[in-house]
Amino acid sequence: MKTVCKVFLFAAGFALAVLAGCDTDEPDEWTPKEGELKVTVDTETGPKYFSLSSGKEITDLSVIASKDWDIGFQRTRTILTNSGDTASVLGSGGQGGVWYTESADFDAAVQDDAVMTGDILDNAYNTDQLKYIYSMSRTTLNTLNVINFAGYGSGTGTEADPFKTFQYDKRQFYKGGGGSGYPVTNVVYIIKHGDGSHYSKIQVTEYEYNGSGPSDTFVVRYENLN
Repeated sequence: MKTVCKVFLFAAGFALAVLAGCDTDEPDEWTPKEGELKVTVDTETGPKYFSLSSGKEITDLSVIASKDWDIGFQRTRTILTNSGDTASVLGSGGQGGVWYTESADFDAAVQDDAVMTGDILDNAYNTDQLKYIYSMSRTTLNTLNVINFAGYGSGTGTEADPFKTFQYDKRQFYKGGGGSGYPVTNVVYIIKHGDGSHYSKIQVTEYEYNGSGPSDTFVVRYENLN
């Protein structure tokens, strides 16, 4: 937090009064609050990364290689966390992750104390993984986590021997596909921040998939928990 002190001088006849006051021109790094992110990701700008602490997009590219971002968005329905293979590729050292709450009720999904107790902190957070999968006669490298994870059978998968089964998993934020688009499931997740010290609740409330078009749009509700 940055504090700025201002000094005011007043002269009246021969008298001089000095008034000093301090105010804060920058918020604390951590500000518990809730809000909404509307993110359009296009082919030209590439992925976009956000700090949930501030609710702002990270525009300084040097910050991407750090623990100071928490959630990222890229085309084709992919939401990133600052964790696992994503952190390794970006060189961020991120300690984040995501937990599936099994609820579509944003207000009732989790309480602060639930996040801070038991196995939720230590064992239940899923980190990003890069895996080759086989779909529609193509083998592609995909980022998988419980937000955008589709069940591809078992095993680790390689470029030479990718997953052969393409089954959408109910835990992800969207459902369907093809002519019906990708309607959201309203599933609620807990995001562990990139520095591993804070948590936020998120829910994808809208998703616009433009197929071969230039951009996709996510609308995400979030609330900082601690």
